[in-house]
Amino acid sequence: MTTIRPMTREDVPLVSALEAEVEVTPWSERALEDALGPDYVARVLTDDEGQILSWIVWRAVLDESELLLIGTAKNAQRKGHARALLQDALTEAEGRGIVAMHLEVRAGNDPAAKLYETSGFAIVGLRKGYYFYDGRREDALLMTNRWKEN
Repeated sequence: MTTIRPMTREDVPLVSALEAEVEVTPWSERALEDALGPDYVARVLTDDEGQILSWIVWRAVLDESELLLIGTAKNAQRKGHARALLQDALTEAEGRGIVAMHLEVRAGNDPAAKLYETSGFAIVGLRKGYYFYDGRREDALLMTNRWKEN
C-alpha cells in the first residue's frame, strides 16, 4: 500500500538525491525547499515503510496550474507511482476550482509524454531547443490538460 503526503523539509535531501539519479537536470535541495512554500504543492508517495518512491511539485496560477516536477525513484519506476501522484494533483487542482494544468516535457522523454497523454494532456505547443540533453539541444513539448473552460 502506498501513501501520498506533503513533502517536508526532512524529505528534501533524499528527494534531491533521488532526483539526481533519474533526472537530466535535477532540482537542487534549495529549489525543493523553495517548493515547500505557500505558492506550491509538493507531495511524496511512500511505501508501507515510509520510503519515498515518487514526488511531485505543482503550483496554482490564478485559475490554472503548472506541473513543475514529477519523478520516481529508479527502483520504483513503471509501477504507477507517478501516475497516482499526477492523478492526485489533477483531482486536488480541480477541487480548488482550477480549470487546467500545463507542463513541459523533453520531446525525447517518451515514457513521461505517454504518462501525460494517457492522463488527459494534449500537446499545445513546442519550444525549439529548450533542453540541453546528452550534448545536444532538444525541444520541449508544451502540454495542457483542460477539464473546464475558464
